Amino acid sequence: MQKYSKSISTLILVFAFTLNYGCTFSATKKAEEITNKPSDNELTIRQIIDKYYQKSYFYFGCTSKAEYLEAENSEAKIFLKEFSYNTPSNEFKQTSVYPEPNATWKADNYRQLLVMARENDQVVRAHCPISPQCSTWAKQDNRTAEELKSVMTYYMTNMSKELEANKDVVKWMDVVNETVVSTKLGDGTNNYLPGDWFGPLKGTDRWENPWLKIGQETDTELKVPIYIKTAFEIANKYAPSIKHLYNHNGRLEQEAWDKVKQTVLYLRSKGLRVDAIGWQAHVPVGFEKEAGTMEKLSNLIDWCYQNKLEFHITELDTKIGKDFDPKLLKEKENEIADTYGAIVETMLKKVGKGAVAINCWTLKDRVRKGEGYFAGLFDSELNPTPAYFRVKELLLKYAPKNK
Repeated sequence: MQKYSKSISTLILVFAFTLNYGCTFSATKKAEEITNKPSDNELTIRQIIDKYYQKSYFYFGCTSKAEYLEAENSEAKIFLKEFSYNTPSNEFKQTSVYPEPNATWKADNYRQLLVMARENDQVVRAHCPISPQCSTWAKQDNRTAEELKSVMTYYMTNMSKELEANKDVVKWMDVVNETVVSTKLGDGTNNYLPGDWFGPLKGTDRWENPWLKIGQETDTELKVPIYIKTAFEIANKYAPSIKHLYNHNGRLEQEAWDKVKQTVLYLRSKGLRVDAIGWQAHVPVGFEKEAGTMEKLSNLIDWCYQNKLEFHITELDTKIGKDFDPKLLKEKENEIADTYGAIVETMLKKVGKGAVAINCWTLKDRVRKGEGYFAGLFDSELNPTPAYFRVKELLLKYAPKNK
């Protein structure tokens, strides 16, 4: 009996030691896992969105381009690592896909970008609007209304069908873009003031909107261009699963935005579906300091929310001027971060109340001929900038789970 007692005692000691050691090992392992887990500050923008914004219907992304399809493209690697929202810049546009009657439909680039998005768990906004970003053929002065309407209809019909077929990855499509003049422009014959419908100009080397030649509706004083109504009719019919966006540019000029708002309400009165409004937000550094700009942005988002529309910032970047010397960039970095920060923060305060997505128009700093220097979230060597860290800081500050 004494023998058995000793054996039992030994077993109890072994069990107790094992249990204690096991708990210690488990606790140590858990502590190591916590220690090795990256802090929120180390997360990418994509990881922050995935972690904190999944249930709040908010997206933060950047523009992609055909070059990202090249093997070992360094920009593409950062793009895929940082963003789960993807807007190809030119690959869906009429000028790239179907520039003139009987042209070959060029789909390789946008189809491959859709594959890339699908394989990397990204959602896409198709930037395929009827807009001034059109072919040289369309801008030729001898084009007739019938010719323009035929090309536009064929392009929008086929593009809408293709987007619908890719509804698993395409979430939105730009239906029209830059329909209204934001600043005075003209060629001496055709002259436009802020708030006018944007139309054609002489020649083909200008930024112009030839589609206005198709004609205008006459049932209201608004005289909505026929191409706008037709584009939404086609998108509604052939891409019913995709959200339809009315995109606009400028610097929040009142006359232009009043016309855009009236047009959206007009389209809806005709039974057409408009799901979202987009603002391009190509703004100069220091834009947020201009009197009333942030209030205008806030009020525009509120108007969208009140009218059951999504609000998107579709092409965010900052401009530093045509003659800017890039060698002075370091001196401007904090100002650039302030401008990005003010716009992003205004949006984040409205998450769940209209604000749905921010799309940056450039990944890295770049110079655009004739327009000057554009600052991105990464510098020309693809190093993150102060603007990048400011964006992450704000995303974490306003993260829904942190409120």
